[in-house]
Amino acid sequence: MKINTSSSKEFGEKASSVIIECAEARISESGKFNLAICGGRMPIPIFNSLKDKYKNDDDLDWTKFNIFWIDDRFVPHDHGDSNYKLFIDHFAQDVKDVNCFPIPYSDNIEECAASYEKIIFEKVDIGANNIPCFDLVLIGVGDDGHIASLFPNSKELQYKGDKRVLTVLDPPFPHKRITFSLDVLNAAKERIIGLKGARKIEIFNEINSNVNNSYPMKFLFDKNSKDYLILCMD
Repeated sequence: MKINTSSSKEFGEKASSVIIECAEARISESGKFNLAICGGRMPIPIFNSLKDKYKNDDDLDWTKFNIFWIDDRFVPHDHGDSNYKLFIDHFAQDVKDVNCFPIPYSDNIEECAASYEKIIFEKVDIGANNIPCFDLVLIGVGDDGHIASLFPNSKELQYKGDKRVLTVLDPPFPHKRITFSLDVLNAAKERIIGLKGARKIEIFNEINSNVNNSYPMKFLFDKNSKDYLILCMD
């Protein structure tokens, strides 16, 4: 489903409504809601709208929310570049009911990735080919078309092994990273793909018209998942 929005506020409201609708359905079915989110600035309007819904919705059990991260920079949780810190600053410091499962940080990146994969396998439904199936995944897109920390022409993007959480030791941007594999992003039951800004929409249009198939974002559309593509020029 493609949803066009005209402002950051509307973008946040549309995305948060999808999240709440999915959460209500999954909690009713299974008693929990496993949501994996991206970092960057794109989700901030979504976090703001979710906070408003939290204040005004007494019926939804937010303690059933399990929040995971599709990727993060390998920095301490209180570092200014941490996706987890961004979530705390813009959402979780006001909404303390949700359960957060940030990517671990220590002095060994490989151990942290393995530890996170173990946590995911304990908390999340496992589907075909031993791939975790999140109830909903929120995915943003970089100016180079990257998704999570899967960058153009990277070995992580092409990875076909059994690991579901990967280390990115030589990214094109600062800091090593830990990321979900493409298989995990594509196995989600539902996905919100947020395209905020002219460049992100340009990338989508190039993929849609087969002008450029090298963007990592392109690999999201190889699967028949239930997607909400939410666009905003703002």
